[in-house]
Amino acid sequence: MIYKSVEESLPFITHYILKHHQNENIKGLIGITTLYKGCKKLGFEAHSIKNPFYKCFKRLALFPIYFLSSKNSIKKEIPTPMYLFMSKEILKNKYGHD
Repeated sequence: MIYKSVEESLPFITHYILKHHQNENIKGLIGITTLYKGCKKLGFEAHSIKNPFYKCFKRLALFPIYFLSSKNSIKKEIPTPMYLFMSKEILKNKYGHD
């Protein structure tokens, strides 16, 4: 369900970025999440967070989202948060259907 929601929102994000008055300064999308299963199919690159303190902080901060979005989340280990990157070019090529 989350994958489909993200997939359906990317064309709108693409349109917003391409029409934005600062379009030339926008290089891409960046985010941090523990919900990165299937991110490559969407066009994102996943990279680990190097700083252990920041990684721990993000794991705690993102726990409520993980808890609400996962079945049996109490029994599972909380996934490691990851950076997700997508360049504006990939976003435009994959989702820019103007």
